[in-house]
Amino acid sequence: MKYVFFILFLLIFSPSLGQFSQTAYQMDPNVLVYGFSLNPAFKPESSWMIGMPVLSNDELRVNANVSLDDVLLFEGGTIVFDLEHLILSNSDDLAGVFQAQVGMLSVGHHFGDHFLSFSADARAFGLFQLDGALLASLAQNLELPDGQYQFSQVEAKGDAFIQFAIGDAFTLNERWTVGARLKFMTGIGHVESTSLTGVAYVDRSTDFASITFDPGNIRAAGFDITDQGAVGFNNKGNYGFGIDLGAEFKINDQWTASTSVIDWGALRWKGNGISLGISETSYETPGTTLSKEEYYATLEEGLKESVVSDTIRGRQFWSDLPLRHFLGISYQWRPTHGFSAVLLNSRFESRWDAALSLGYNFSLGKAFSTTVTYTVSEGRADQFGLGLRTGFGPVQIFVAADDIVAVFDYKKTQKQAVSTGIYFLFGDR
Repeated sequence: MKYVFFILFLLIFSPSLGQFSQTAYQMDPNVLVYGFSLNPAFKPESSWMIGMPVLSNDELRVNANVSLDDVLLFEGGTIVFDLEHLILSNSDDLAGVFQAQVGMLSVGHHFGDHFLSFSADARAFGLFQLDGALLASLAQNLELPDGQYQFSQVEAKGDAFIQFAIGDAFTLNERWTVGARLKFMTGIGHVESTSLTGVAYVDRSTDFASITFDPGNIRAAGFDITDQGAVGFNNKGNYGFGIDLGAEFKINDQWTASTSVIDWGALRWKGNGISLGISETSYETPGTTLSKEEYYATLEEGLKESVVSDTIRGRQFWSDLPLRHFLGISYQWRPTHGFSAVLLNSRFESRWDAALSLGYNFSLGKAFSTTVTYTVSEGRADQFGLGLRTGFGPVQIFVAADDIVAVFDYKKTQKQAVSTGIYFLFGDR
């Protein structure tokens, strides 16, 4: 039962992750046309966005970058990639989605009017909805101050898997280019909970705590949450399929419009599928003086002994991929200046998010480019981003952030995305 109590403990005493990043340089829908969604290393014949060098005649492109999207930044300056929505709100309940992706291998090659691509990535995504007052206090103090906390919207869902994708971008004529990418996914692990409710009371002066859970449910697949079962990369029955679609229309030599749909598909979870019914539970810690580590260890151990669950094995679950739709337009003014606007609409479970991002790019070919962005999203109209790219020979390096102020004071923002990567381009004519 080790993992069951770890999940319950995490749901109550962990900070939230958030929504998808919303920046022009990061969400260029044209990238999909060439087979690589949201990957600035693969965009021939364009220089108006960060990390997209002018390489219209290259024969072969090989990508070897590390790029995580929307992962948690831990206190102490842990290096992360593509960070987003990690900051807690002091008044609102915390809800959002996150996505992480590590690119293991990406290769693309031109064959006449076609640009074929193959990629392998490790991915994870999920949804968190957590009690804001409880977790904001925890984030500020790294412990719960005295008082009673009512939590009524505590839930989580997450998937981890390996993804293989093959894509083709086809140039129909001088104006139209269309692209598609098929994805096959093999599942690593899945976990989700119903909305847990309850009450927590804390008195740190005596190390007394009282926690009450209402009935709930936890479901998992890919690993046994009731034991110390290892996570399996090839669990039978855990697989999924998805598709990306995109199109680009060249209006004239300066204006280009594009659209794309990313991650239209689902995952099926069957291997090690299990459902646990959480009974109504109450637990109180003894009122003794403990260190912080002993206090939380005692609390977790007490929950482990108090929770009674009904176990149903052999369950099967389905989870949808986080669907995203992009609509963009760009204007190229001379070889060195470019402007762009990207509209995003994303869906994950019952959550919908929309954002508009405006970008300006200054480029000196493969040697250097910089991008400035302004993003408007739900509840935010003050995000100014900055991106830089430089390269020497086949090596290209880029770094970008969609809220440059928050990079230096991240505790004062609710939305943040930081991207960095290195890639290699070979076969330029």
